[in-house]
Amino acid sequence: MPSGQSYPQIGQTVGPRLRAARLAKKYTQSQLASPDFSVSYISAIERGQIQPSLRALEIFALRLGTTSTDLLSTAPPGANGTAGIESTIQSEEEIELQFLEAQILIRQGAAQQAIIQLRNLTSSTLRPLQEIRLRYLLGWSYFSLALLEEGESVLAGALKLSKNSGEYLSLQILNLLGKIYSSMHNYAQGLEYHQLCLHRLEEEQQPQDAFFRAQVYTNMGLDYIYLDKFDEAIQMFHVPAAHTDGDTIVFFRRSDVVATGDLFVTTSYPIVDIDRGGNIQGVVKALNHILDITIPAEKQEAGTYVIPGHGRLCDEADVVEFRDMSTIIRDRIQDMVKKGMTLEQVKTAKPTRDYDPRYGAEKGFWTTDKFVEAVYKSLATKK
Repeated sequence: MPSGQSYPQIGQTVGPRLRAARLAKKYTQSQLASPDFSVSYISAIERGQIQPSLRALEIFALRLGTTSTDLLSTAPPGANGTAGIESTIQSEEEIELQFLEAQILIRQGAAQQAIIQLRNLTSSTLRPLQEIRLRYLLGWSYFSLALLEEGESVLAGALKLSKNSGEYLSLQILNLLGKIYSSMHNYAQGLEYHQLCLHRLEEEQQPQDAFFRAQVYTNMGLDYIYLDKFDEAIQMFHVPAAHTDGDTIVFFRRSDVVATGDLFVTTSYPIVDIDRGGNIQGVVKALNHILDITIPAEKQEAGTYVIPGHGRLCDEADVVEFRDMSTIIRDRIQDMVKKGMTLEQVKTAKPTRDYDPRYGAEKGFWTTDKFVEAVYKSLATKK
């Protein structure tokens, strides 16, 4: 699905729940919107006038300390439970919500739960395009669980059904099939599917999705690496002691695309895995390295594409903002460490306060407290 795709069926459901979650958090519309959205966009969603994209929902959920499934639930705000979907499918809206919840589960690392949910959708209740989508999401789930043969089988079936559809979904199936074959060490076939996907993107004049196009280029680049076939120069930079002690920045020079892995994300504070050799100093150094090889286009927008480990497609300006935030918070905590403050005292001082509406999280894999603790440990143990 395109990164900005929205769903007309969910507008009336999301609006009230988004407003209730925002008010419970005591956020203004401006605080929830900044810096990725406008206040008018938030207002229109809450009034049910427009429908948010799935990516927008994920960002809102992160900022509000909730989950995308909570915002998608058909249960009234304040009702018990988060699923909000009955086991018996009765309407197009419920089918759409089931698909969306399954996709969110996959992205959250709960692919097994997504498979269980998807299997509740019987083919007899689905239209042809929905059947293709069901198979694609099942294939994605199997791939996430490293069940490669199962993923290949279900996606091959989806591809047969989608041959005459001309849908964007068929391109995603091709790209995912390529990734599965590459994961099975069949790099030649993986490259073949990725090249076919790129060809159809160009020849069939599909709607431009720069993030998806960059993903296909990245996958092709990895195939070339394993096949030792290079149609363009690829530079790989090892970055020690940053996110972990084994990070790599990949720069596709002709395509002008940089893949950063988890050295750079847009959905949270920097992820510093202390137990695996990570260090905030290395993160800042890595971000500066990324800026050394990226070039902005006119008026500082576009130019080199930067693919983060998590989040939307970015350019140099986004990395600058993230680098500045990381540097400022590092310097604040470093000053507190020099004053002899304990970890609990630093947390109480809230050195991230002004950035929390944008990057903070109270629950989930990478919370604000975990980030502050990782930065503190990085700096307190330095000799």
